[in-house]
Amino acid sequence: MPTDAEIDADAEIDADAEIDDHQPGAESPYVHAVTLRFRYSSVDRARTIANALTPEIDGVDDPRSRVRLARKDATVIVRVLARDLTALRAGTNSWIRLVDVAEAAAETAVTRRSTA
Repeated sequence: MPTDAEIDADAEIDADAEIDDHQPGAESPYVHAVTLRFRYSSVDRARTIANALTPEIDGVDDPRSRVRLARKDATVIVRVLARDLTALRAGTNSWIRLVDVAEAAAETAVTRRSTA
């Protein structure tokens, strides 16, 4: 995985502490943040989704925003950090779409395996 974001899909983490690098009063160019939590029916499904999202981290980040990705049990956590609200909205929308695509791909893979 990338330079600015890290994920260990097999690690169980304290999601809030581990990926919260937007601390009130801290010096940071990323003054806006949103945390998205996606809960799945199993740890395996969450791991699959997290692994599918991992290669996208460097591709979506830009100078105005970045992302942190983590997994805790059956939950995938995406934290978007941004310098301004426009970048926050764009980053959030992008990551929601990426999660949607990862979920659809995972479902297709399961369906194909079960019909094979």
